[in-house]
Amino acid sequence: MKSEIKRTIEKMIPLLVFGEEDNWVRFFERALLELDRDYDETVDILKRQFGGMGSFNDMVLHKNCNPLLAENEEMKALKNDLYNSLRAEILSRSKR
Repeated sequence: MKSEIKRTIEKMIPLLVFGEEDNWVRFFERALLELDRDYDETVDILKRQFGGMGSFNDMVLHKNCNPLLAENEEMKALKNDLYNSLRAEILSRSKR
């Protein structure tokens, strides 16, 4: 599961760079490193980014005040993939 989570994040970062979402770029670059150091804690931190106002789930990519339609569609799919992977990982822990 770790490799799937990492691959999804690695696909998200270039979209975030293109949309100039520098804070999210730094967050996910750091998360890639932290997944190897403290996997369980990092999974929890990543999952928490999907809830509440101003969360990653609310993020929309823009360039010059225009939403990036194709990139947002791709990001939406990647967000879903990441969320589902994180959720599955957390649920698998409860079965241990």
